[in-house]
Amino acid sequence: MKKVSVILSVVAVTMALLLVSCNGGGVGGGKSPAEIEQGLWDLIKQGKYEKAVDYWADNSDCTDKVQKEQLKGLALMSNEKLKQSIEEKGLKDVKISQTISEDGLTANVDVVLTYGDGSTEDQTKKYKKVDGKWKIDSAK
Repeated sequence: MKKVSVILSVVAVTMALLLVSCNGGGVGGGKSPAEIEQGLWDLIKQGKYEKAVDYWADNSDCTDKVQKEQLKGLALMSNEKLKQSIEEKGLKDVKISQTISEDGLTANVDVVLTYGDGSTEDQTKKYKKVDGKWKIDSAK
C-alpha cells in the first residue's frame, strides 16, 4: 500500500510540474510582472525605444485603441527623457523585484536603475491580472 501511495505522489508532483511549465509558470499562464518588466528593459537597453513602447502597449490593460495610441504617444515622450539620460550617463544596471498582493490580483514591480555615473532612479509600476494574465495597469 505504501508503494502505491508513493508512486501516486510522484506521479501527482510530476504532473503538477508539467502543468506549471507548460503554462509559463503560475495559474493562468503568461509571464510574471517581473518578467514583463524585464522584457521592457531589455528592449530599452538595446536602444529599441519604439519597440519598447509597443511592448508596453501590448502588455498594458488598455483595450481601447484610441486611448492606447494616446498612451503610446505619452510613453514615447517619456522614453525621450529616459533615452537622453541613458545617452548622457549610460545605463549600468537594472534591478527588478515584484510584490504580489495576497489575493494574487495585483502586483507592484520596483525597478532600480543605476546609471554609469553612479546615480540611481527608482520606479514602481502597478500590474493587475486581466483574464488570468498580468497586465501593466495603465491607470497608475
